[in-house]
Amino acid sequence: MGMDGDPSMLEDADPFDTAFIEMMIPHHEGAIAMAQVELDKGSDPELKALAQDIIEAQKARDRRDARADQLNRIAVMLRDPDPSG
Repeated sequence: MGMDGDPSMLEDADPFDTAFIEMMIPHHEGAIAMAQVELDKGSDPELKALAQDIIEAQKARDRRDARADQLNRIAVMLRDPDPSG
């Protein structure tokens, strides 16, 4: 678990926003998976509450990221409706 991908890959990414989102979603999914393990196996009530908060926050963030990615793809299509150039 942890961050998937090397952040330096973003330096030359084009379109940047799409690459950023594509790297962040697996990162957030890893956080959700780790928090779920805490809910399943943990015993500390404070850590279980934190894990639940992480799951809810990451899922909400992933929904926002997906919408941002859709908007970015639309913007790219509007700038260049013919991807072949």
